[in-house]
Amino acid sequence: MELRKDLVTGIAAIVFVVVALAAAGCMAPTFPGGNKSPPMQNEAVPGGWPLLQDVTTGESFSLDELTRGPLLISFFTIACPICTAQQKEVTALTREMPGVFTPLGLDIDPNEDEVALSEHIGKNQFSGRYAVAPREITQAFLDRFGIEIITPAAAPIVLVCNGTIYKFRSGYKTKTEIRSVIAGVCGTGGPQ
Repeated sequence: MELRKDLVTGIAAIVFVVVALAAAGCMAPTFPGGNKSPPMQNEAVPGGWPLLQDVTTGESFSLDELTRGPLLISFFTIACPICTAQQKEVTALTREMPGVFTPLGLDIDPNEDEVALSEHIGKNQFSGRYAVAPREITQAFLDRFGIEIITPAAAPIVLVCNGTIYKFRSGYKTKTEIRSVIAGVCGTGGPQ
């Protein structure tokens, strides 16, 4: 009887943790093949991206236009607290290094919309361009970098610079770390 009670308690604890993580917006679906990419990776930049709409300005733009200079792309969801903390680091760095790179936040949650994203950006005073990622863009990055790119808790970021895409390591990154990678990959905005 005691063993059964311990087993039920253990299962209840596991269910609680899974539900809590899902409620925090920090779990992503599992796809066949798992994460195929190493922690950091350089890849050639594809072209022909679909148009995006900046939720703060209403302006339409494409990734092709933004890759004329260093482009820092963050993949996130509104409900993920790690994502919000990561966006605060990117915003702080954007303000310290104006014009050195273009920050782009792509909301990858298909259940979130432009209005909710715009409110989230305003509430947190983020800077940069923000858009709800079309399925084609999300799928392209998923195919290229694996499941981690759509796992909000990994705080996924890629840097597009000098004709390549550089994927940052998994996990929260400080503005100092981001600045260092931009300097190393792009040769601009070195450590300060």
